[in-house]
Amino acid sequence: MLMGAILAAVLEGLPTEVTSVLIRSFVMLQNIDRTHYPEFRTLFGINPEAFLMALENATISNDAVSNLSWLTDAANDLRDNDGFEQALSLSVHRWLNMYSLSPDRMVIISNTPENMAERSRRWDERKAKLDATIVSLSESEKDLLNTMIRVDHGNYSHLSLLAFQALAGRPLAPFALSLRNWCFATSINGGYHSHHDDFSNLLLFNVADWSATKVRLQESAIVFQQAHVSRAGQWALVYVLRITGDSDDARKADKIAEDLTKDREKFQGWRLVEDYCASDPCDPSSEEPQNIDATVEKYRGIDIAQILGKRVQTMEDHFFIKAQPGLARFRPKTAIDALRSLANHALSRDIAEFRLTVNMLKTHAVGLEQQVAKLYIAKAKEIAQMVLDTGKDDNFEGWVAAQHALAVAFTHLSGNEQLVCLLEHPKDKSIILDLGWLLQPVAPSTLDLTMETAIREPNEVSQFRILFFAENSKTPISSAFKAMAINLLSSSNSLVRLSVLSLIEAVPDYMLLNGLVNSGWSTVHLDPIENKMEMFHGVQSLSVCLEHNLLTFDEFLIRAPLAIYENLPVGLGPKTMTRICGYLDSAISKAMNFDAPDDLPYIEENAEGRYSARILSISESFSTEQGFNSKLDRISETNEAWYQRQRQNRDKALDFERRTVTAGAELIFNSVPVGLVEAIDRADSQLVNTWCHLFLDLDDRDLSNVHNIALAMAEVISRRDSSVGLRLFCRLKTNSSNVQLTYGRNKINADTLSAWRAADNDDIKMFCFARLDSMVNDHDLAMEVLAAIRADRKNLVCEYVVDRRRRAEPAYRARAAMVAGLSPDDEWAISTIEMLKEERGFLQQVYNAANYAMERHQWSRHWAAQIREADNAVDVWRFTILLSKVVDGRFCSSEIMGNISNPIIRRFGSTLEDQIYDRIRKWKSKRQPKLFGMNPPAKSLIVGYRDPR
Repeated sequence: MLMGAILAAVLEGLPTEVTSVLIRSFVMLQNIDRTHYPEFRTLFGINPEAFLMALENATISNDAVSNLSWLTDAANDLRDNDGFEQALSLSVHRWLNMYSLSPDRMVIISNTPENMAERSRRWDERKAKLDATIVSLSESEKDLLNTMIRVDHGNYSHLSLLAFQALAGRPLAPFALSLRNWCFATSINGGYHSHHDDFSNLLLFNVADWSATKVRLQESAIVFQQAHVSRAGQWALVYVLRITGDSDDARKADKIAEDLTKDREKFQGWRLVEDYCASDPCDPSSEEPQNIDATVEKYRGIDIAQILGKRVQTMEDHFFIKAQPGLARFRPKTAIDALRSLANHALSRDIAEFRLTVNMLKTHAVGLEQQVAKLYIAKAKEIAQMVLDTGKDDNFEGWVAAQHALAVAFTHLSGNEQLVCLLEHPKDKSIILDLGWLLQPVAPSTLDLTMETAIREPNEVSQFRILFFAENSKTPISSAFKAMAINLLSSSNSLVRLSVLSLIEAVPDYMLLNGLVNSGWSTVHLDPIENKMEMFHGVQSLSVCLEHNLLTFDEFLIRAPLAIYENLPVGLGPKTMTRICGYLDSAISKAMNFDAPDDLPYIEENAEGRYSARILSISESFSTEQGFNSKLDRISETNEAWYQRQRQNRDKALDFERRTVTAGAELIFNSVPVGLVEAIDRADSQLVNTWCHLFLDLDDRDLSNVHNIALAMAEVISRRDSSVGLRLFCRLKTNSSNVQLTYGRNKINADTLSAWRAADNDDIKMFCFARLDSMVNDHDLAMEVLAAIRADRKNLVCEYVVDRRRRAEPAYRARAAMVAGLSPDDEWAISTIEMLKEERGFLQQVYNAANYAMERHQWSRHWAAQIREADNAVDVWRFTILLSKVVDGRFCSSEIMGNISNPIIRRFGSTLEDQIYDRIRKWKSKRQPKLFGMNPPAKSLIVGYRDPR
């Protein structure tokens, strides 16, 4: 009914005030039918003045407005409509010229009976201050205030935010006077929610007309530079000068602000870690601080029994961990003695506490003495046997604790000792994959004898462990061992078969491959979920057989599903490629039409990482609402509650995966490598064109099922038709895969890596540059740089940085410096950062953040070199401690592990990486809340950065 009244009012040209009342009444209704929105938006475009007045009144109102989003959404949809833009411009000027003399803006005590007296007192105090402020204004300031709009009712601050959002990406010079007036209103009575950060970001990230806006703002601020200007006027001047982005203006602003605050108490920054070591121990040039001896005394007095035994970090844990780098640098004996005491004490702890402690100790094994090996082997046996005897280990805590204990021990054992330990260990469920990195080779005859015994007994657990050892220890295997391994493909034990197939994949020897072909091994009777890893390694090995012409493509299809496309040979001839195209076309159709559930957890497939991509990472969905209360609940939740959440997420993911298999939609989980898509493109480019246009027309829900293969298509087609590739990349940028595909230990998102790999033409290069321009936090910027490096496009990062640093706009110069700070320490990166060294204000803060990132990268390279050159285990340990406090994703394992003869690194290298990559992961939580080291702007305020189309 009201919608009809609004329609009549607009069409009959009733007064704006009347129409706006009807509109406001409409958006206050409950449960409005969303199908009326297009009609509502059309009417907004016909009479924007009335709708904008309704938006203003509804926003200021203290009443609940259920459907305010109808007005704000329609306003966003109508951008670039000439009539709307003209009306919006007038409204923005009006909103920015509002001010209030209501004490309520600065009195936050709730208006309840019990708080009435205190609130009244605070209200009177604020009223007196406001009256005094108005009296103190100069004549020119009073004249200015008289041109502005006083709004004491409600709260106009949200209108300010709407104004900032409306101006984002637009020329701001025409609004300079109104923006200055907003500063004046804020300095008089800004309130606790004035959106000052949004205001600053709007101006500092202006790339539409920064130079012109700066000049207009400087001119507009003259009114606050006259004689007898009030404190409010001086603060308004500070606000204006700080957002021009000009260093000279920033210097002036800082001087004025310093004078205005000279009587305020100054608080020094304070961190506990500086109480432990006053100089930064990770800085190679730092000197020994005076307070290190006091830290030594306190560290020696630690009660080891209280360290690292609880799920929540205690003050004792904090001191033990945070003081460790300073001691490792300047007093290593104190640090290593405490670590070794902890390792000894951990042996007396119960399973729950031991598991938490040994999880840390396994990454510090290089710092432990060799005699711990026997003790930790015995502890591992004790725990494993207890689990077997009781039959209770619902959350596998006992199994994990025992396996980590073996990891501590194995770093100090020879290959023969490791093999004996594995075979004598109680017959628990499996072996943690990380143990494989620690295994040392034995004589081939030793493997032969142990396998002969295991087969003769027969002992399937021993067979599995021997095969695991053979693959991971890099022991040369004899013909006799290969023959025994092939015969075990008929074993009824899935772990034994899996280990044989994994060995064949790792050692693609002709005898093993031919034995696999002759064995008749097939996926036909295997459960695609329970036996997923066996199928994966088996199909990979059969693919190698196919490549070496040991079986035909028809034989391959009988024994292996084509749904597993990884490493499928691409040089199979046109007829075979045509058949593969047909299979893939059918798979795409089934995948995109699959009905995926809405409540999926976060599912990640990490390719080219430490483990097989088939080992999925499953966690809570990022979209899950987690407010403050929810976070508090998580902190206090029990172990069982945490495990219950993990099980629920895992069960949802496994059910989803099983349903995809049943529906023939495995492509959702099984990524198709770019190399295979390239081969298909060479064989049938028209089919790839068809697929790309199909993906462009899919809705978000269907596209999420085929997102990963669509990325591969976009990358491939970009090399011959950049316009189609660009359109597909832009479409995928607004979509998210149901199974996230990442690459490497840094977990670089496939969307990012595919774009940079395809950037060998101007269209995609500009798309990647636009990505850098649009990143809203330092973590995402860092991941873009890492993706470019992985894609061998560092030259393009350099080109981007050099281009942006030449521009006048602070936003571009800031991005150039921060991208340089997150890049390798090449000359172009260092010189870019140094260009901002003498700047002030916004750009000085950018310099500090970029220099901080680059310094730590350079420090990490220093400590990595020290590790490589160390000649004793204690030095390797302490240099690793220092490295692991500063290293980020630019680190490459070859800086420590590559082409070296250091026996300490060969033995302990993989355990050092755990500490290093743990720090690399932690940078995400530090960088994600920041942009250029500062609080990031809202995305809506940098909409001026748009994808090229």
